[in-house]
Amino acid sequence: MQKHILLAITGLSPQVVTETLYAIHQQQLEWPTEIRLITTLTGKNQARLGLLIPPEGKSLNRLQQLCADYNRPVPTFTEAHIAIVPNAEGQEVDDARSNADQESLADFIVSQVAQLANDDECQIHASLAGGRKTMTFYLGYAMTLFARPQDRLSHVLVDAQFEGLRDFYYPTPATCVINGRDPNTNLDAADAKVRSGR
Repeated sequence: MQKHILLAITGLSPQVVTETLYAIHQQQLEWPTEIRLITTLTGKNQARLGLLIPPEGKSLNRLQQLCADYNRPVPTFTEAHIAIVPNAEGQEVDDARSNADQESLADFIVSQVAQLANDDECQIHASLAGGRKTMTFYLGYAMTLFARPQDRLSHVLVDAQFEGLRDFYYPTPATCVINGRDPNTNLDAADAKVRSGR
């Protein structure tokens, strides 16, 4: 069976993963069999809490819930699928500030894409929606070098009123009340629109 891998850069907003999955579902593209993230130490913790741990009072995590809501199989995704960028000394970091750290970060992202693209049984869907701009630039650059005809590069945009909200992960098929930016305002996640560009 061919692997369909969603490869994403994430930072403090792991929601880009579920938003991208929602866009893939809406466009009837190949559904990922596996998810891989490239992030920082803090980003890994946010992805773990946001995607792998069920919210309080819930039995499913947000990734499982999205798949249940839209009748899709849950892609393989564990903490082992989260790669943390290294600094110039090879240590996992929260940020890459120096030129040497930036070079290490670039090499790491490029090597991750090259490794996946070297597998003929793997199709890559790379998302540029999250993380630091430098990291997404390097992911896009790596895809221009190594992507094959079956691979895809995309970006998602969310309605402004939902963008960056900690409780918004994807447009739900039924009413789901979440907190808005104003503490006195509620929103319905079902009303959100997610648009994907390629």
